[in-house]
Amino acid sequence: MNKSAFQKIVDWKVKNQFLTSQISSLEKLKGFPIMGTSAFLLKAQLVEFELKQLISSLDLHAHFTHQFWWKRKKARTPVQLDKQKLTLGGLKKEIEKYKFEFLKDLNSHLIKLVELRNEFVHALFNLGGIKDLIVKSERGLSSANKVMQDIRKIDNYLEKNDPLK
Repeated sequence: MNKSAFQKIVDWKVKNQFLTSQISSLEKLKGFPIMGTSAFLLKAQLVEFELKQLISSLDLHAHFTHQFWWKRKKARTPVQLDKQKLTLGGLKKEIEKYKFEFLKDLNSHLIKLVELRNEFVHALFNLGGIKDLIVKSERGLSSANKVMQDIRKIDNYLEKNDPLK
């Protein structure tokens, strides 16, 4: 039996809410240092997902507010962005293409997050002690949380300034 499109969307939303909630729970498990590391890596993936959603919204906002600098005729969907296999750094570069003032904080926080995540992932098993791992995980989580807060603020801004309302 095939699931309806509506049921698939509901299942997807429930799954994402579950993951977001579980990642937040992992962040709070201070007695288990590996949980902070896991939470950071998962949170970075969540940021990538959220950025794809945001890019789609920004494409529409730029189009419908008739931004003279915006050349794209059609808004990209998150699925199209998935197919491009953009990394966190690639998504950051996409966000930098928009000339909206309300993206300033997000851009600066993304620079830091990409730097921390790349350093962390590529050096995870290199020389260094547990304390260094924990400190880097905490810095990364803090940075990822700032980016998530920025995304929420931008979503709210876009909702309040919807040119189609």
